[in-house]
This record gives sequence, structure tokens and C-alpha cells, in this order.
Amino acid sequence: MGITPVQVAYRGFQCGLSNARILNRIHRALNEGRVNRPPFTRWPGGDPISVQFGESHLTNWRHQYEDGVSVDLPAELTEVLNDILGVPRT
Repeated sequence: MGITPVQVAYRGFQCGLSNARILNRIHRALNEGRVNRPPFTRWPGGDPISVQFGESHLTNWRHQYEDGVSVDLPAELTEVLNDILGVPRT
């Protein structure tokens, strides 16, 4: 399993980044193959289609983050996520 867009988003929220910056970095990482593009299944045929991430995803994820919903962010991914987001190393 690789890095998912929601993991990038949650790390961005933890770092206090704007939705616009996070979305830009997710799109860049998807295009570079650094983040997995999870398939979405169309109903009822079940054909896999790609999810197109937009502002509504980030808004929804930010509300969930603020409500205390957690996402698995393993410590070993912190530096990779920071690099994807353009967050300076500490």
C-alpha cells in the first residue's frame, strides 16, 4: 500500500496549510506517481474509474479532521508527506 491523497491532506492540515496548497500538491504528486490514485467503482457495472480530486474532497476531509476523525499517518511517512507538501524539514 502506498500513500493516499487523504494522508497527504491530513498531514497538510496538521501543518496548517491551505486547502488550495494541499490540493495543488496532491495533484502534482498524483501526476508524478508519488501518491496512489485509488480506483472508484461505478455502480451498477462495477467498472473502475479514476477519482478526480477537487476542493469538495478537501473541504470534507478538513471537516472530518476538525471533528477528530483520524487517518493512519505512520511516523515513517512523515518526511515523505512533508516533501510532497513542500514543508521544510525540521
